[in-house]
Amino acid sequence: MTPTVFSLDPGSKQTGWAVLTMDERLVEAGLLLPDRVWDDAATRLAAMKQSLIALLDQYRPQVIVIEWTSGKVIKSRHTGGGAGLPIYGVAVGAFWQVCEYWAEACRREGRSCAVVRIAENEWTQGRPKLRRRIGGTPALSRVDLIEHRFPSYVPEKDPGGDVADAIGVNLHYQRRQRLLHQEAR
Repeated sequence: MTPTVFSLDPGSKQTGWAVLTMDERLVEAGLLLPDRVWDDAATRLAAMKQSLIALLDQYRPQVIVIEWTSGKVIKSRHTGGGAGLPIYGVAVGAFWQVCEYWAEACRREGRSCAVVRIAENEWTQGRPKLRRRIGGTPALSRVDLIEHRFPSYVPEKDPGGDVADAIGVNLHYQRRQRLLHQEAR
């Protein structure tokens, strides 16, 4: 089995995920969705956590990368002028906890699996998720870059750019690891 990196862009209404090989080939990517978006946050998260476990069991990654909140999330992205921020934090923590438990079970079975948290502001470097104007000039977005790199990625199936972000944080992790490995030589 080819070693893989599984990555998550957590959210309480939908969560992007991606599986890439260690040589940056996209295996699969998609969205974790709740049974019903109008359910309360705890019910939505419970459903998505079960789907996450099934994906981890299916792909059996050696590394799980989760986008971590920097604590500086733009309030306008969350309903109620930032009232959604606590729920977002709960979602990040819930998915991280599932990943940690899953990785620990792997280690008890003698398999290796690491869970790595990468802050959003570290890997995005301020690039917008979706296309917008910066200083009057159209800016390439993170979605644009992922679409260019992976022709199988379809932005229309990823309305919030969460799958693109899962792919992006995965690529960032892998490239950072290669740089660290080269520096250690």
